[in-house]
Amino acid sequence: VGTMGLLVGNLAATPILPLPDWNSVQSPTDNGEHLTFKGIPIDGPFSSFKASMQADGFEFLGTEGQAHAFSGIFLGHQVMIGVLEESGIVHTVGVGFEEQEVWSLLKGQYLNVKSLLTAKYGEPIDVVEEFQESYMEGGGHEVHYLERDQCTYQSTFQSSDDVGTVQLKLTNLPCVGLIYEDKINAERVANQYIDDL
Repeated sequence: VGTMGLLVGNLAATPILPLPDWNSVQSPTDNGEHLTFKGIPIDGPFSSFKASMQADGFEFLGTEGQAHAFSGIFLGHQVMIGVLEESGIVHTVGVGFEEQEVWSLLKGQYLNVKSLLTAKYGEPIDVVEEFQESYMEGGGHEVHYLERDQCTYQSTFQSSDDVGTVQLKLTNLPCVGLIYEDKINAERVANQYIDDL
């Protein structure tokens, strides 16, 4: 599960949803609508989410803190999946595709998944696809730049019903990653942290 912890940390190091205005934070209202991953609501106790994942053919690998690991087939590829919970409530699902050392294949997979997400959610609300200054595509060192955080490829999509976001990114593992973040439960986590202060 150590690799899974690295993957989840890489995928979910920063929240996708914008941080709330701390001066006007209120408890989020749950109208019963949540973002889904493979039709499974990103909500409720982990035990229920786990049962649904296993019923869908995913193998449970174990738990590390508040992160839970699965493996299985997603979009026709073998993937690792990390599920994050806080206070017993699932709020984020991270997907890591197989590591890839060839830039053209890595970027091609990213663009393919991006086109599928665009078909489902519409145009992304935010896109950053660039190399840092003095680094460029085409010299054969793109994966090395990605591993050293000198290259950023990510697109963020918002569900049409505004129940959450999906972020597609090239991680420095290097692999294609997806982060599904449920809006209500992510806000609950943020509120809990505020209460701790």
